[in-house]
Amino acid sequence: MYKKYIVCLIIAAAILGIIALATQTCLFISTEQGIYQTMPAKTGSRLSLSFTHSVQRTLVVENFVVAENYILVLDSTEYKSLGVGLPFLLEDGNFRAENNKFIFSGMNRPHKQLDLRTGPEARLTLTYGDENIPLYELFPAGTLVHLWVGPFYSRWFM
Repeated sequence: MYKKYIVCLIIAAAILGIIALATQTCLFISTEQGIYQTMPAKTGSRLSLSFTHSVQRTLVVENFVVAENYILVLDSTEYKSLGVGLPFLLEDGNFRAENNKFIFSGMNRPHKQLDLRTGPEARLTLTYGDENIPLYELFPAGTLVHLWVGPFYSRWFM
């Protein structure tokens, strides 16, 4: 009787562990060839995309927050400007100059998925946690890269 009880507990713990793993929120990097990388995420996690602006030739950093319901919210953008190519609308957030760059914060622009193209000139890089992922080095120029958040099990349904 005692052995059956222990076996049932082990099976229940294994099932609960599998469910917890399968439903864990993750950040996915994928291309048309499939999922490249999966990283654990949680509501409030932050990530940044940086790239060289095609006109300005200056660094642009877009900062996102993982929100509930698997949404990526563009929170702020930081850039240097030579006067052209980086417009903003004041009703879309707060604009200020700081440390020789412009910061546009409080943007609150939700995205279900970010669709990006790689290229050597733009030097598209994802920063998540302590990791810098140079997407432009990982994939050939012109590759369509998708960034999205979802439960771990969604990797099989993309």
